[in-house]
Amino acid sequence: MAIESSSRAGTDWIQASQEVRATARVLVEENSDSDPALERIYLFPNEDEARLVYVDSTTAPIRPGERIVPFYFAASPKDGLTSKSAMAIIAPEDDQSGPLPESWGTWENAILLSERNGA
Repeated sequence: MAIESSSRAGTDWIQASQEVRATARVLVEENSDSDPALERIYLFPNEDEARLVYVDSTTAPIRPGERIVPFYFAASPKDGLTSKSAMAIIAPEDDQSGPLPESWGTWENAILLSERNGA
């Protein structure tokens, strides 16, 4: 799965900093190739960090009253990760409906970066 260039990504993808775009590309390419359970990967635009949500068919759904909780990582330029990143893994049942971290905006802000054929 490579990063798709869709019209939805357009201006929001361009507005992300060069470092955030580079980090998102590396993470999408490395993680989507190594995990066959990943169905989709979304980016939530931010100037300072690559905020990604992975939809994984082996993950349990969010319980009522819970939010999506990301893992946060520092930049690692030697690994091609030139910005900070935040990644959350959700079940397909929570795709485009799970409650996001407050500072991430809404699912309307999501940019679909990758989708596995047949998902």
